[in-house]
Amino acid sequence: VYDRYSWVMPVTLSLLMVSDGSHHVEYEKCTHRLLGVALGKCLPIMVVSFLGVFECISVPRLIAQFCLIVAYVTFFMFVYFNSDMWSYVGCLIAGFGVYQLMAPCDNFDTADYFAGKYKELGAVITAIFIQGFLQAVLQRRSAQDVLVEHMQQLTFSMQEAFQAVFESDVGQLQSALKAAAEHIAAANAVINECDPKLQIWRGRRPPFSMDFGTRSLGYLQLVTAELEMILVAAKDWVPDVAARGDQDAEEVGESTGVLELINSMDGMKQIRMEVSESVQMISEILPLMFADTGDPKIASQMRRPDQVRAAMELQGMGVLYQELSQASRHFRIEREELTNDLRVRVTIVARSLQNVAQHLGKVEEGCIKAAHAWW
Repeated sequence: VYDRYSWVMPVTLSLLMVSDGSHHVEYEKCTHRLLGVALGKCLPIMVVSFLGVFECISVPRLIAQFCLIVAYVTFFMFVYFNSDMWSYVGCLIAGFGVYQLMAPCDNFDTADYFAGKYKELGAVITAIFIQGFLQAVLQRRSAQDVLVEHMQQLTFSMQEAFQAVFESDVGQLQSALKAAAEHIAAANAVINECDPKLQIWRGRRPPFSMDFGTRSLGYLQLVTAELEMILVAAKDWVPDVAARGDQDAEEVGESTGVLELINSMDGMKQIRMEVSESVQMISEILPLMFADTGDPKIASQMRRPDQVRAAMELQGMGVLYQELSQASRHFRIEREELTNDLRVRVTIVARSLQNVAQHLGKVEEGCIKAAHAWW
């Protein structure tokens, strides 16, 4: 199978060893890589075999081969762009197979041709196994460890974002939301690799609960969305600039005074205490549950379900609405642009705080249910 001085294995291995940003072994991706490369090498042989009924140099063969190439590439590129599960496999099948569809017909049906393809396939599969083995031996962290790190950074960014809201710091809120968005994207990219069904061996660590993990991450994403709504209401609108700012720009929009107004209300003190307690609890508990789902000591740090439900209601919100209703009588009425109306912006911030409390409570409830299910 292995020819001396063959370029197939080293070239394939050099391409597979190119860093793609991962810090762990992606077993699902390795399996898809093996499947895609193997099919990309085998399918063109079967597809081109149908061209044997035509003469080697003829117009019908030219038309048939052209149609086969277009159909082959179109189908697997459609899989690449349309399928979440098999997109990578479709890309590999198209990439490794398209150049073999243009093989010359004079040496296609010889024994040397098929022997060469067999050796090439064996060398490629060996290269994939070498790449997976080296990555498994040299890895320092598992996918779950990477996820826990992103969750810790995400909860820290959320704490900074809420602190910025309560201190009326629009610039700090904008930078914290940028960091939170990056950590959410990274966590979403790695959480599927934590699925226990992808593990070759389980080890001592209890299996990761995918349902609990995806639900918790989804609610945290909703929390950041509500914080972005608060940011939109708290800063002046600037044309052609996103709410979190440009990717490379560090400019911060001027505050509209909405956060300063709301934070000056007496009802906001109770809301700040309740929300801060929920954020602090989630920041302490959630990364621990993601890291080790079998530690019974975590349950003792959680709040009771009735305390969580009380925090979801935001008892100080009624007082805040009354104070804002009285203060709004002195607001200037905006008749030209609704988004510049101070009453609209204040309502957005207040409603977003209510939604934040609901989402944070859902995360805590999920932690409590998961803890009772495990222990």
